[in-house]
Amino acid sequence: MQLSWVIFLLAVADSTKIVPFIIKWEGGLSSNPNDTASKDPSPCKSNSGRFYHTNKGITWKTFKSLADRLGYKADCATFIKMPTSVWNKIYKVGYWDPMQCDKIKSQVVANALASWAWGSGVTGAKNSAYKFLANEGEAVSNWTQAVAKFNELAKQDEKTLFARLTAHRMKFYQSLGQPTFIKGWTNRLNDFVKYNAQYFGPGAIGVVAGVTALVGFFFLNKR
Repeated sequence: MQLSWVIFLLAVADSTKIVPFIIKWEGGLSSNPNDTASKDPSPCKSNSGRFYHTNKGITWKTFKSLADRLGYKADCATFIKMPTSVWNKIYKVGYWDPMQCDKIKSQVVANALASWAWGSGVTGAKNSAYKFLANEGEAVSNWTQAVAKFNELAKQDEKTLFARLTAHRMKFYQSLGQPTFIKGWTNRLNDFVKYNAQYFGPGAIGVVAGVTALVGFFFLNKR
């Protein structure tokens, strides 16, 4: 067995490696009525009189749903403070684990899938991933099979897989028809590409960023 294949088999993605990127892009408390999370606001009122619905990217709905399971109180004091320990638990148990990212051999692919879950919810992320695999001609019937297929594709060509996943995400953003948010989503996706270049090794940032920048430009200008 080749050494490279042995290393790949032993490799596992680390849930903590994408956390700095997520934290960088998430703001603090939000009561923006244009956000879909505003449909399920917290009982915690802002100075403007609106009720907060999100803090550090975590919605009140998610926050309260995991409270009993993770051992914190679903109250305004905890939600507004959002301790790092609580945030880390919610991210790991609520997003990373349901996507089975610990079973993904590629750090960048795991980061992509976890980020999809973070932005679209676990169900939305899995549906998007199934669609991606179908577009690639890879049929799977459940998420365990999907994870295995992503590992197989990553072993074949990790850089190309990451670029295609990024392009797929850009196409998803474009399909939402949200001109108010598309610029911010695109900037975040471009930064996501740059951030993940460190996990490919020397010279990768030019390859990956170049491909995804072209794809992003295409979808942003497609009418």
